Amino acid sequence: MSTIKDIEDSIITTIRALDMFKVVDSLGRKKPPVTLNYPACFVYFAGDTNTGSKPRPVYTTDFECLISGKNLTSEASAAGNAYTLIDTVRDAIEGKQLGIADIEPFICASRELVDYADGIVTYVVKFRTRHYLDVPT
Repeated sequence: MSTIKDIEDSIITTIRALDMFKVVDSLGRKKPPVTLNYPACFVYFAGDTNTGSKPRPVYTTDFECLISGKNLTSEASAAGNAYTLIDTVRDAIEGKQLGIADIEPFICASRELVDYADGIVTYVVKFRTRHYLDVPT
């Protein structure tokens, strides 16, 4: 059975393989990042909800990717670069299980702008799956 860490690590590995980010790391196991390297992507477990399935527990599980880029040129170019990043991350994860047998394929639940300050634009891309745990004995 996979753990939250296993699933998060698979997301991180998949995003690193895109070779589009200078930093790809976990946010959940560290304090909030301070980075000078852009673009950056931080992945974390955002929470889960028990679906009430019996006897096998099934959880609706959310992971988020905090994606930050720095505006080094015009506003239009910066927006286009950010959109490319969030589109590419969505396409790399959505509809896939990333080699994890006890989850459903991920869906991209939402993408939203969370901050734009001092030339740094940050989006959150939220992924959702259903995680099937072992039947309790």
